[in-house]
Amino acid sequence: TVADALERLTEEESQGIFDGSVEDLVKAKLVEDTVFSMDGMEMAVTENYPGAGKLIITREVKDKWDRVKMVSSTRYGYLLLSLRGVESNTVVAARVDKIGKSEHPWVLTLVQLAKSAGAKVKVLLVDGAYCVGDVLWRLKHEEKVDFIVPADSSMCITEDARALALLKEGTIIKENSEIRAVGVKGLSTYDAYKPPSDQGRRGPKPTLNAVVVTRWKWRDVPREEQKVLITTLPVDDPLLIVELYRKRAEMENKLHRELKQGWYIEKFPSKQHPACLAHVYLTLTLYNVACAYKTERGQELADRGIRRLRAQHLGGAAWVLIV
Repeated sequence: TVADALERLTEEESQGIFDGSVEDLVKAKLVEDTVFSMDGMEMAVTENYPGAGKLIITREVKDKWDRVKMVSSTRYGYLLLSLRGVESNTVVAARVDKIGKSEHPWVLTLVQLAKSAGAKVKVLLVDGAYCVGDVLWRLKHEEKVDFIVPADSSMCITEDARALALLKEGTIIKENSEIRAVGVKGLSTYDAYKPPSDQGRRGPKPTLNAVVVTRWKWRDVPREEQKVLITTLPVDDPLLIVELYRKRAEMENKLHRELKQGWYIEKFPSKQHPACLAHVYLTLTLYNVACAYKTERGQELADRGIRRLRAQHLGGAAWVLIV
């Protein structure tokens, strides 16, 4: 019965339920985050799901005679893109795509959705897959959102930051017993960090700051392995940037693993595409309600009792059902 009902929901209706619930939570002051992280999560299905994506992976394997051959494998599934508050753990924006699709085109869309719901997105933490220059430029200059993202080792800005980190002049070095981080200001060698080609721009070349991690977990890191975080935030205390970015890794355990193992988000009630989307968005809606209940304000609201909540917020309307 549930599966049949979910199949009747359109994608816009499912998204509307979730988006509306986020707006209500923000309005109730249950989502006070300003720092958010974004990442994608694959949800595996079989080839019998008509709306799912298909990804073919080819790799080299050796047989017992050390002969190399190419082996292909196929995965089917959906890709869930989520924007999550690092403190409240609330998903303030989400969309479902097919696996194998690029994730970075969704950055601006999810940020705009979160803002339209009332969320105060000030800082975004993302991994290296989102290090795309024009997207980052628009994120900062159009959406007014600062970011922290690791740079790839092959990028010029990475090599420049590592080289400058060796100098004592012009850098800021902060360390504790576990980590040493070096802040480098005003790097302009990320050529892709610029406005889109159709937008003319005068003035100096845009610059970024960087933090180079030269010691990690009590071990000095070789120069070629040093992680470089590029950011639009000040790097006067580079340890703060490192500690802030570490919160992005919590998304794997606190959100993705929780959704899969605790909320059974991969247990689709139907193979039909509308039902799969409705299942994902409704699961996220209830997950957010559970996160809201864990907050001090959520506990305060729950402790008031249903009669008091009805009388205070609904004018005593007995016909309103609150689940």
